[in-house]
Amino acid sequence: MKINETVIFKKKFKSIVHLIVNANEDSAECVKSFTQSFEWKKHYYDNKFSSPSGLDDFRFVYISTAGRCGTWWHKYFFKFYSDLVAKYPLHIGIKLPNPLACETLSTLFFTGHILFPLEVYKYNENKISFFMNNKSRVARVNPDFFNAHATSIRVIKAVREKFDGYVPSKFYYIYRNVFDQFTSMFLLANRSKNNLQNFTLFQYTKKFLLEPFAFQFLTYQRAQEILEPGIVKIHKLDDILKDQKKYFRQLLTDFNVPIYEEALKIGTLLASKKFLDFYENSTGLSVNETLLDKDQIKHISTKQEKLGVEFAKFEKDFIKDYLINYGLKKEFFSEFN
Repeated sequence: MKINETVIFKKKFKSIVHLIVNANEDSAECVKSFTQSFEWKKHYYDNKFSSPSGLDDFRFVYISTAGRCGTWWHKYFFKFYSDLVAKYPLHIGIKLPNPLACETLSTLFFTGHILFPLEVYKYNENKISFFMNNKSRVARVNPDFFNAHATSIRVIKAVREKFDGYVPSKFYYIYRNVFDQFTSMFLLANRSKNNLQNFTLFQYTKKFLLEPFAFQFLTYQRAQEILEPGIVKIHKLDDILKDQKKYFRQLLTDFNVPIYEEALKIGTLLASKKFLDFYENSTGLSVNETLLDKDQIKHISTKQEKLGVEFAKFEKDFIKDYLINYGLKKEFFSEFN
């Protein structure tokens, strides 16, 4: 597959659109077809279900990720899988909504850096007071981890109202090797010119990344302990990437979304880091559309950026001790061994 040249709809749409086309297809015909169906495409991604669905038919796929732990990878998989199942022309170009609705699957997909939605379940007060008391303080340290939290509350509220008391039945939380995660977030901060004081990797991690991650992770760890088995699943991205199709097949099964093997195969390929990296390098655009107003900052870090950027042993020991003392269980972090 290849990326064709930029198409500018100057008169009506005032948009720059990059279409994905097969190498043997006529680019001009693809552009013509896209132009004719542009308004319908906008309707398709307007976050609404045009026809009523009952509780038995509706699915709510609710994914929370730590920063740089597969957020956009999930979003693009859900988009491509939905498009393929709906037999809809695949494209990258219209800003991905959050949540993403697929009427064909009767499913709403939500992905973001969010805490466990404590408002959904009523716990014993002494078990959640720690989280509630610290939420606003930690969010002020680094709001990037929680930039979708208010959205998640509104989404859950809207879903429960529309589907008469619907309560999400499953929650996924995704994290990764913390040293890789913090390094990736540091590199993105540098690309985005958000590290104005030129903090080192370790300084930036201590000041902006450690506690927000620890607090977010601890909410899911505690929720997994309190709720019935299987309600909250905590996955490590490093393990997921060993077999992405297996992971997404299990995810769809857990959320009761029908599995279409061909859509699963192609959707997994197009959402892969390899393809999205190719997209960024081929088009000059970022796969993370929240960065569109920041001079098209690349979302995926390069090997060259990572050279020489790493934690010293004593710094890794500090991070390990901090997270374990915060309450996180060591068995989740093989990198601490």
